[in-house]
Amino acid sequence: MTEKKTKLWVKASVSAGVTAGNSKPPKPEKPKGSRAWIYATVGVAAALIGGVVFYGQVIYPDQRAEQIAKNDIIACEGFYKALRAEKKDVDDAFKQVLNASDDAIELYDPEFNDSDPNFGKVYEAFLRLSDAGISALTGDLVLGFESFNREIVRTEDVCYPILVAAEREKLRQSPAPTN
Repeated sequence: MTEKKTKLWVKASVSAGVTAGNSKPPKPEKPKGSRAWIYATVGVAAALIGGVVFYGQVIYPDQRAEQIAKNDIIACEGFYKALRAEKKDVDDAFKQVLNASDDAIELYDPEFNDSDPNFGKVYEAFLRLSDAGISALTGDLVLGFESFNREIVRTEDVCYPILVAAEREKLRQSPAPTN
């Protein structure tokens, strides 16, 4: 080492606290606020995770059940509207009911990917009705239409109590007439 470098090294060692017995410089002090930042970051992350879990376990299921109940009413109303509509012939009646069934399924599952197995019994009834309608189109016509008619009756059995309950709820929420 040159003399100039030696002087600089000795000067740096003395200012860093290196003594003759201790050849390692002391560890630099950490900024005092670094632990607080870590605790704050962990706390915020835990709060966010807790919020997401709470939403997914408490709030979302109630919202989902409410949306499915609304879809049940809309789907059943469309189904009954198709049953009561004026029809030219059997093919027209078939198409109207099958279209109402497809519209009902689309309410629950717009992408038709059957992503949620918990859509409910109305959704399942409309799936069976659509399957029976497709079978009527592709297979034996007589057996297919018999199956389709059976599924119409089953779907009516599922939808009727839902529409009655919805009508009762409307009547209960409407203000009583005053004389």
